[in-house]
Amino acid sequence: MTAHSANETARHADLVLPGVTYAEKFGTMINVTGRIQRLNRAIQPIGYARDDWQIFRDITLLLGGNPALKDFNSALDILTAMSTEYGALNGVSWGSIGDGGQPILETGVTIPVVEREKNQGR
Repeated sequence: MTAHSANETARHADLVLPGVTYAEKFGTMINVTGRIQRLNRAIQPIGYARDDWQIFRDITLLLGGNPALKDFNSALDILTAMSTEYGALNGVSWGSIGDGGQPILETGVTIPVVEREKNQGR
């Protein structure tokens, strides 16, 4: 597992790899409502902490996985590759996501506070 702090799950794990906190992440995520959002690193990771994508890339390479992964040097490299290989992300780029995110798929999930804010703006 990857973790950024000691917790009950980490205490039961055979191996814990030093992941970063949400404030240390750079990249993108797709939230529960199907909106892709940018993650902007607020602080630099400390110690041996690394982004999850780096940890999983390096483990995959060590285990003999796809050697093309060595060419991925940033979360933006991954976004670029995914935007050409997965239909829902077709043409998505860092710039097209924008500050507010971009809907890319319909999940049917709504977040009440977000819906209230949308309705107040009308």
